[in-house]
Amino acid sequence: MSGYYEDEYSTLRSFDSEGFYHTGDLAVRDPCGNFKITGRLKNTINRGGETFSAEDVEASLREMPGIVDVAVCGIPDQALGEKTCAFIVCSGDAPNLESIREFLNNIGIAPFKHPDRVEIRELLPLTPIGKIDLNALKTSIR
Repeated sequence: MSGYYEDEYSTLRSFDSEGFYHTGDLAVRDPCGNFKITGRLKNTINRGGETFSAEDVEASLREMPGIVDVAVCGIPDQALGEKTCAFIVCSGDAPNLESIREFLNNIGIAPFKHPDRVEIRELLPLTPIGKIDLNALKTSIR
């Protein structure tokens, strides 16, 4: 593939000088040499210079009893660049920010990855293709 049809800007952004295509996916290589896609570069949070995957925080929060669904994203912050916001759907009583931080701390999640804000929702909005609509969530708290 030589690039995007009649779109030089996207071609330059997506292909490096050796012709490799940068998908924006995050992956890990297992001991056998196989790759597993673990997330997207676009869904990373940079909080005070610490960059981390929102998907990792989501996976940890899904382990917390009573949490049915969760979406985590960065929200703009003047001092830190971004703060972390967790949108949570619960079955039963909703956990507060302190109990969420305590849970994450107990399972070994670094404090800089802990949510700074928690929003409780009945449902998370979905895009037309069924993915959680992070843009709609971010817009809802501005």
